[in-house]
Amino acid sequence: MKKIVCCCRRMQRAIDTKNKIPINFEEVQKFFAIDESDAPGDLRQYEIRHCPFCGETLPDLKDAYWQEMRKSYPNLYSTKDKVLTIYDDVIPKEFRSGSWWRNRKL
Repeated sequence: MKKIVCCCRRMQRAIDTKNKIPINFEEVQKFFAIDESDAPGDLRQYEIRHCPFCGETLPDLKDAYWQEMRKSYPNLYSTKDKVLTIYDDVIPKEFRSGSWWRNRKL
């Protein structure tokens, strides 16, 4: 995984040593969260919008992710039976990593 450039050294250290400080960077939708997972496969996270160390506003591209997905792949949303998540098999490869926002320079 590429090195994440954070707002301050303390936040970068927290991300690099997430086994000690449970702050996680979610690359696909580009946001930070406090991880409260108790077991493997447990995905409980609490999104954080500001750095707990320096107070800087943190990036969050969840809305942009779904807007770009709808614009690029409108047929994915033809069914109203199912709510898509980033983990669904129908999600195009580009939107399964951070390449979608890197390619768009977001």
